[in-house]
Amino acid sequence: MGRQVGRTPGPGVDAGRLAAAEIAARMGDPGAALELEALLVQATARGDARSRSRILEALGLIELGHRRDSRAAALLQAAVDLDVPAGPRARPALHRALGRAYAGMGELTRSIAVLSAAFDDAAADPADPALMTLFGTFLANAYTDAGLFGEAEATLARVVRHRPDLAPGNVVRLEWAIARTYVEQGCLGIAETYVRRVLARVDVAEYGELPGQARLLLARVLTDQGRLDEAARDLDDAERLLASAPDVELAALSLDRARVALARGGLDEADRHLRRALDRTGSTEPGQAGVAYGLLAEVELGRGNLEEARFLCRRALELLDGTATPLYADRVWEALADVEGRAGNLAAALAALRSRSSARRGS
Repeated sequence: MGRQVGRTPGPGVDAGRLAAAEIAARMGDPGAALELEALLVQATARGDARSRSRILEALGLIELGHRRDSRAAALLQAAVDLDVPAGPRARPALHRALGRAYAGMGELTRSIAVLSAAFDDAAADPADPALMTLFGTFLANAYTDAGLFGEAEATLARVVRHRPDLAPGNVVRLEWAIARTYVEQGCLGIAETYVRRVLARVDVAEYGELPGQARLLLARVLTDQGRLDEAARDLDDAERLLASAPDVELAALSLDRARVALARGGLDEADRHLRRALDRTGSTEPGQAGVAYGLLAEVELGRGNLEEARFLCRRALELLDGTATPLYADRVWEALADVEGRAGNLAAALAALRSRSSARRGS
């Protein structure tokens, strides 16, 4: 029998084809997922675990880009499990994405575990300041969302020590994480300073959605300070900058528009924005959904619908438990105390206030 002419397939999938599929996925090619699925079947049949891991990562990143966080987390965790020896330094995008996916699901404990391990790996001798910033900013955000502000500040302090070694883009991300931590603690003055520093540094073309997210954060600070006209202008800028963002990202915009409307007494307008936020959130981002239900409770309270407001408060508290900083639950407990007080149930009102105080002590 004569020799077969041409290339003999190796034990794994074709490296060039896999690399092309990964690039297509990063570029947003709509056909990339189908190609990756075909390669996954091939890699599985050939026992090529390394390629399977890369393919699962690429598929997970596609899902994460659409903010289908639960599906993304399953794919990314499988990718990690298949390539344990590589570690966070070798595959930083994979570990960062897994932490982000768990956070999006409201699984903050799992997000913190993934990102903390990755951060410690990056900080080990010899330290990698760029990777410390990458993992540290996401880890600080997860700590902040969990109400663990001391841990967030300690993480950022470790990164700040390496600030002279950081590229400008990493400095911006560091200051963004610091700003978020101060916002969620309610330290509005210093938060505004950091957000404005971020905005002064960023370029829309280079930083993607960050300028829009910074405008959103600034609008939240201004709203909490009662500077509603300024906040509304920043929300308009944010909407323009985030026009192509996934719906779940735009839920935050709807929430902040509702906050402004509520502060102005516009109950119907706030109601519209909040229901849009819930539509945009879908089944992901339980923390954002909890915030929306809490604000809807305030709308119904303003309308005098005490039973509906009570129900919405309870629903909000269920969703916010362990998924968002206590600042948001505080506001819901206050609304619930107001509901019970207006209903004449003073014992229940006091219980709500005690629950708020107890939650604050435990955070």
